[in-house]
Amino acid sequence: MIQYTKGQFVDVIARPVERLEVPLPSCWYVLRTHPGKERKVLTSLRREDVNFYFPTFPREETVVRRRYGYEVKVKRTVTTPLFPGMIFVPDFECERVNLAVVEGCSGFLWFGDWKAYLKPTAIADIVAINAVANVPRSKREAMFKAGQLVRIVDGPFASFNGRIERLDSKGRLSVLVDLFKRMTPVMFEAGQLEPV
Repeated sequence: MIQYTKGQFVDVIARPVERLEVPLPSCWYVLRTHPGKERKVLTSLRREDVNFYFPTFPREETVVRRRYGYEVKVKRTVTTPLFPGMIFVPDFECERVNLAVVEGCSGFLWFGDWKAYLKPTAIADIVAINAVANVPRSKREAMFKAGQLVRIVDGPFASFNGRIERLDSKGRLSVLVDLFKRMTPVMFEAGQLEPV
């Protein structure tokens, strides 16, 4: 028998790490939450060690605060859910979700006797949308350039043509539109225009 003394260095024996194989889901179910209780439900699901998908994106908001008697506008970034009140749970985790333990959860989304689900292709599309939403607006690839000819597809000037005068940092575009034989600048969102 080996005798050890206090402070003596003993070799470390590495334990083999168990790798759990996570199966690919064949469908994703929609777990509904009470309004504003998404974070509480996510904390409960993490505690129960349940896999889920909850897409979010950053959003800037301006908050007015009073400091020393003056109103100060402060900009801050807030994480906003892409689908408020919905958490996507894979099919192999549905039986593990104990709805009695999860506070702020109103159960799975049902349509009569049918439990609503999404196919993996729909979740892949949501992941792609979420990836675009998480890229800052200034880093997104510009669809339009100054001087480019565009067609207006939405709004009161639909089917008019114009030329982009300048681009705004907030995603708005100033377009010169021919109104009454005069070039008039009009502000548009990028979704209201298409290249000619």
